[in-house]
Amino acid sequence: MCGTIIVEMATDPNLPEIIEWEAYEGLHGDRSIDWFWGVGLTGVVIGVIAILMQNILLAVLALVGTVAIILAALKHPELNYYALTTRGLIKDKTLYPWAELDVFWIIESDPSLLLIKSNKASVPIIRFPIPETAETQLIHDYMFQYIDDEPLRIGTAQMIMDRLGFY
Repeated sequence: MCGTIIVEMATDPNLPEIIEWEAYEGLHGDRSIDWFWGVGLTGVVIGVIAILMQNILLAVLALVGTVAIILAALKHPELNYYALTTRGLIKDKTLYPWAELDVFWIIESDPSLLLIKSNKASVPIIRFPIPETAETQLIHDYMFQYIDDEPLRIGTAQMIMDRLGFY
């Protein structure tokens, strides 16, 4: 995880006006050629079974899905801009106002994550990666000025994707 954290202090030195950093959305795991063979063979097996069951639509879906997974695995994560401001949270050019956010939680792992529960159904949990150089307590104290902290966890589907190497 790459990142630089910049803190601009407000008039009160205990309350930062803005905390900003850059970090990659996820980790790019180096996958072996065996991983690609495994994904490809799984897609082919599902496709063959679908054809034997005379389900051409499932066979096409298996082929398209396999190609999509392989292409997604080849893509490198982008370096994103993150900021905590008095108006809300910013990821690149998207602002998440404090009024739309319910609670947050910081998972200190490798890499650390800032999880935010939104009151919008379309984006229930927002994940912000935190660089190793960041002070998680400072981020916690800043966030706590605006919303409460409450233990949150990553969803099961996201955990499965993380285990498979899709961050």
